[in-house]
Amino acid sequence: MPRGKKLSDVEQGKIDLLIQQGKSQRQIAEEIHRSQKAVFTYISKQDTYNEKHAGGAPKKLTERDERAIGRALSNSTKSLAQIKADLQLNVTRQTIYNAVLGSPIIKREQMKRVPKISPAHEAARMQFAQNHMTTDWSLVWNIT
Repeated sequence: MPRGKKLSDVEQGKIDLLIQQGKSQRQIAEEIHRSQKAVFTYISKQDTYNEKHAGGAPKKLTERDERAIGRALSNSTKSLAQIKADLQLNVTRQTIYNAVLGSPIIKREQMKRVPKISPAHEAARMQFAQNHMTTDWSLVWNIT
């Protein structure tokens, strides 16, 4: 944790100028009235000095993994556990679900429950299909 304020842009510019003049860290610290540690930190981390760390643990899934999950789930009835096994991912089911939720392309929904087709219904459908095999369906008004 830092104990003081970050160096301002003006102070950073002064440090850069004094380094070019060949001054030591101690001399620079005395001249800008900051600690030697602050000067050392700025010099050693010039590229990332003012950038904030995003924090948190690194992601378990790469972008490539997330795309693979999207492809596997696209227009599919597979469960998340099956996707995990197929793609050989070493993450939890919840992590895969979070990737699905974060994807703007995939919309995961539970399938609607429908009654099973009974043998009588199946036979009736087959009979209808056989009776109407030669029907010209373009003449039916509500079929496009």
